Amino acid sequence: MMRLRVIFPSARKVYPDKEVELRTATLRNFCGPNTQLEFSYPDEGETFKQNLTWDDFIKAIPHFVLAAKQAEAEGVDAIMIHCVYDPGYEEIRRAVKIPVVGFGQAVFNAALQIAPRFGIIAPNDSLLKEANDVMDQYRVRDRLAHMEPLNVQLPEAHLRGEELRRRSVDIARRCREKGAGVVIPFGMALIPTHLRTEDIRESAGIPVLNPAQIGIREAEIIMEAVA
Repeated sequence: MMRLRVIFPSARKVYPDKEVELRTATLRNFCGPNTQLEFSYPDEGETFKQNLTWDDFIKAIPHFVLAAKQAEAEGVDAIMIHCVYDPGYEEIRRAVKIPVVGFGQAVFNAALQIAPRFGIIAPNDSLLKEANDVMDQYRVRDRLAHMEPLNVQLPEAHLRGEELRRRSVDIARRCREKGAGVVIPFGMALIPTHLRTEDIRESAGIPVLNPAQIGIREAEIIMEAVA
């Protein structure tokens, strides 16, 4: 049995119980029978909030590193941070010897094998610059056809489900019109936690990748490869 631990980007006290249930259930859907999926939280950090900015992640990254070191000490086989922006990815890679798999890096790798250009459904205006920074980090920004934010605040997602669906479909359609052959929902806290990627794809007429599914499956392949 392989042990994969996903570290959430906020302290446990920040999340409502229902949010934790949704996130963990979403990820468990994609695990194979030989994977023991585990979850942990940093001691400090608040990224489940109104008007989230990258500064909130910067403050939490040292605590992500501590959580990753603890996971390694407890015998975990691989680590992931529950965020497509891959916050703390490089810092964690330097701090531990076990594989660190980025949901963002995994979904970009998949997108570029499907189509030469992709579109992005971003979470909010406040994180658009950082989305570009992540694309620069992985050297894929030149493949971006269109990016547009949902502007649905994380704590309100459960109350704005229909708006989230409608906005996502509209953005995916515009991505297709601007030349994208595939769409990446950025963030993971909104999509696929509160909206299935299949629902967007069926209405927009373009492949919409599920970063949770792709990230978990890639982590399983990596763990098998280094076992």
